[in-house]
Amino acid sequence: MGLVGSLVVALAAVAQSSDKLDLSVVGVDARVGGDELRSAGVVIDADAGLVLTSARAVWGATSLRLTTGVGELYGRIVARAPCTGIALVEVQPRIPGLVALDGASGSSGRPASRDAGGDIVHVKRAGAPVVDADDRIRGIVNGSAVVPWSAIAARLSELQPDEHRIYVGWRDEYACTPRLHALTKAAHPRFRMIDAVLNAPVPASRVPGTEELDR
Repeated sequence: MGLVGSLVVALAAVAQSSDKLDLSVVGVDARVGGDELRSAGVVIDADAGLVLTSARAVWGATSLRLTTGVGELYGRIVARAPCTGIALVEVQPRIPGLVALDGASGSSGRPASRDAGGDIVHVKRAGAPVVDADDRIRGIVNGSAVVPWSAIAARLSELQPDEHRIYVGWRDEYACTPRLHALTKAAHPRFRMIDAVLNAPVPASRVPGTEELDR
């Protein structure tokens, strides 16, 4: 069968037998301005390999490492909505075994994240999903607040991928980009604005004068 075939079979077996939350909650390690920043995320589309997290947690990231229930992976930012406070990260490489959680109305529940060892814990880490008793997403942690699923779902419904699998449709979110630049610079003095522009070439991240690149 070969090594790759054996890995696929093994991961498929994990997906069938493991706890749903364990295969959905993701640890996100970002390097921002040379600093290491640990946050969290949640799988919302297993087929597309999309992880929902906090925009601030990955703003200006020059590298992303994702700790999942099936091991350590890498990711790239494919969309950000800084006004809403969310971002989408695409898992690379795409492997079977991840499980997407469904969304639910309301924002009350328990925040779920991963500790440094990869275990599920319930903490208020940026990007951590707030889940109810049925492990449905009610929102994600964003600072001292929770972005409710209703707001997240509205933003997600606007997105369309281009040929590079970068998601466009959040042009109005560009208004909050300067605030995210300032917050990130204050927390990470070596942060460069160009890193935030390059790591997610979507409307919300572009510099003035390049809006015509939108499709």
